[in-house]
Amino acid sequence: MAVETIQIRQTGTQGEHLIVVMPAEIDITNAAQVREVLLRVLNRADSTLIIDMSATTFCDVAGVRAIERAYQRARACRTQLRLVVQTPAVRRILTLTGIHRIIAVYPSLAAARPVHCAAERGTIAGRDGLGGDAFSAPKLTKG
Repeated sequence: MAVETIQIRQTGTQGEHLIVVMPAEIDITNAAQVREVLLRVLNRADSTLIIDMSATTFCDVAGVRAIERAYQRARACRTQLRLVVQTPAVRRILTLTGIHRIIAVYPSLAAARPVHCAAERGTIAGRDGLGGDAFSAPKLTKG
C-alpha cells in the first residue's frame, strides 16, 4: 500500500487556523504518521486546528488514538481542535469511542471554520457556541 500524503493548509487571516487534510484511510499502517503530523502542526498552530476527514472513508482504533493524542496536545497548547467528518463509518467509530464528546465534529469544512462574529454565521448554538453545525451523535437505543 502506498503512503498517502497528508496535506497541511494555513487559512484565515493572520494564520488563525490550520487545516490538515487526512488520507482516505487511517489505520494501523499510517496512524503513527498521522499522529506525528498532527503533533507537529499543533506545535505551531495559533488558535484552531481543523482536521479535515471529509475524504476519509475508514478509520480504525489506531487512527482514533492518533486523534485523541492530538486532542491532548491541543489542550496543552490551548488550541481548539475540530473535526470535519462526512462518512457514516467514520462518524460511527468516533461515536463508539466517545471522541465526539470531547472534540467538536462538523459536517463540512465551511461549518468548522471559526468565525469572529456570531452574525457571520447567523446563530449562536452548538457545543462550542460557534454556530450549531457541530455533529451530535444519535442516541443508541435497543430495539
